[in-house]
Amino acid sequence: MKVKDPVLYIGGILVKPPSEMTVSKNKLWKQGSGRSRTGNMCGSIQCRKYKLEITWTNLSEDEAMQLSNLLDPDFITVKFIDPKTKSFKTCTMYGGDEVYTVQNYCIDEAVYKGLPISLVEK
Repeated sequence: MKVKDPVLYIGGILVKPPSEMTVSKNKLWKQGSGRSRTGNMCGSIQCRKYKLEITWTNLSEDEAMQLSNLLDPDFITVKFIDPKTKSFKTCTMYGGDEVYTVQNYCIDEAVYKGLPISLVEK
């Protein structure tokens, strides 16, 4: 994959490639799972859910506004490259809090130093 290839779609829209993205696959254990008195883990995994930690840097106002609008719905469709399969994975996800770090305000337009977000599979 080349850097210019598509990396991330949010709500069906190809977004600016993130500066950094961490893909994690979190295990959710069935109720009653846990450690026994001897310290051994017992139980079974109910499912695995994806979580994306994404950061964009040096965003223009228009880029920040696009991302903010795409993250507005309660649940959004996110398409990203799964490192395990090296192919696109599509999940319904919800977004964490958005934090816009302003680098500077020009006369007519702000530049955002960073925008970190978390997206968690429904």
